[in-house]
Amino acid sequence: MNLFQCLDYKLFLRFQVKREAGQYGYKSRLAEAAGCQKSFLSQVLNGSVHLTLEHALGMATFWQLGAAETDYFYDLVSLARAATREHRDYLQAELKRLRNDHENLAKRFSEAATIPDADAAIYYSTWHYTAIHYLLSADAYQTKERICQRLNCSEETVSKVLNQLQKMGLARSHGQRWSMDQRSFHLPKDSSFSAINHSHWRTRAVENSFAGNERDIHYTSVGTIDLEALKTLRQMTFDYIASMRKTIGASGAEDLFCFSCDFFRV
Repeated sequence: MNLFQCLDYKLFLRFQVKREAGQYGYKSRLAEAAGCQKSFLSQVLNGSVHLTLEHALGMATFWQLGAAETDYFYDLVSLARAATREHRDYLQAELKRLRNDHENLAKRFSEAATIPDADAAIYYSTWHYTAIHYLLSADAYQTKERICQRLNCSEETVSKVLNQLQKMGLARSHGQRWSMDQRSFHLPKDSSFSAINHSHWRTRAVENSFAGNERDIHYTSVGTIDLEALKTLRQMTFDYIASMRKTIGASGAEDLFCFSCDFFRV
């Protein structure tokens, strides 16, 4: 269960307890971390009694929640305890903001750098800039000749792109070899270059699907689902992207790949 899908903190609390049901003494340790008795925790789980805000922070620390998740869980407990309509309205607005921030990939991946619009207009004008830029992180593809062979591009194209990347501060020449200077980028979805970038790589994906390479994956699914399942699938997609980025960040650089994800209402 993803915390940001919950509108009731007890749903998440019950899920956590149920998930760890096979772990001896889990409820006792959770109660201790929260600063309450195990009997009180049972009343919260099974009755109308609510956690205090101090209990909520203790549990968030015990679960090792991130800052945004801690804020969300804290506000859910606050909402359950709110005594006035004005307070409830305020907390519901805060929870909505936190959910939106969680779904906004630009904020979730705020560590990723951006480049000035003048450079971005060139960088995202064709797929070659992104491909060559990232190939430079692999030791095997740090010369013009190797890049030409790998991407089936002319030496003229590769030379032009490398020189432009160097002017942007994204690549550096070391005689016959080149290296990457800036690794990670993320385009906000409201960027004027976002649709162009998507278009380049979707086109490459379509071209690649005709090649019939066994190691490549191309999957398209069209169907109807209910709105609750739609929310679940959206969240699963966001979480997978976040997990994938962590895996990529911890990985070495040996080859170039493209991951394209589309999930939208037709």
